[in-house]
Amino acid sequence: MPTVIQKPSRELTMEETLSWVFNIYSKNFVIFFVPMLLGGVTLGALNNVVTTYLASERSKIFLYQDFGREYLTFLGNFIGLLALLILVSWIVGTITEGTCIKCASLVIEKGEGDLTEAFQNMRHKLPSLLAANFIVIILVTVGLLALIIPGIIIYIMYFLVLAVILNENRGVIDSLSRSKKLVDRKWLQTFVVILIIFLAIILVNSIASIFAAPFGDISWLVRSILSAFVTPILPITVAVYYYSLIGREQAQTVPLPPPPPF
Repeated sequence: MPTVIQKPSRELTMEETLSWVFNIYSKNFVIFFVPMLLGGVTLGALNNVVTTYLASERSKIFLYQDFGREYLTFLGNFIGLLALLILVSWIVGTITEGTCIKCASLVIEKGEGDLTEAFQNMRHKLPSLLAANFIVIILVTVGLLALIIPGIIIYIMYFLVLAVILNENRGVIDSLSRSKKLVDRKWLQTFVVILIIFLAIILVNSIASIFAAPFGDISWLVRSILSAFVTPILPITVAVYYYSLIGREQAQTVPLPPPPPF
């Protein structure tokens, strides 16, 4: 792969896609690490507060004479706090992922990323990003509950929806359709790329959890910091894969040269 990132004029191979991802990340580490670090620490802190509170309250239930009433109160608090965690995770996750996707898009389009420009672009399109991400999360969750395979298929179909919203002037529903069209006939390759990236993230996060365990009360902070080193590769992959399939699309529409005049 060339040292200078240029917008692809054709579809990248799987090896080229992964090479672009790690090349873009290594050359622009800070602009991807910072948003993921801030988002990871925010979610890690909230999760730590919630789990600590719930653990404390659960241990007190058996001390009350009215066990049934206290258990129902605890259950209500648990559901409410779980809903809060999901809500904040959805918003923070969309913001950080959208910012990193746009950063990677700027690197591919212009040769360099700009965190401020990427954040401003993401902010203007945040309502559409949140709506699209919400739809995908719901569909994938329902699909995973329905024997897992449908959830994987849905995730593949809409893998590029945030990149479409950030780089094309399309609405939410149109962006979902556009993502599906881009990955059409590339289901297996898309699945393999996603699998490789997820396995890398899971492996690093597992190592981070083991390494952070001895830090006790601040283990969540150590784990969040270490995870922020690897989580940017997912949104970068989304951007690179989006431009790869755009390159394929453009190559297919290039008209053939005219026949010789004889």
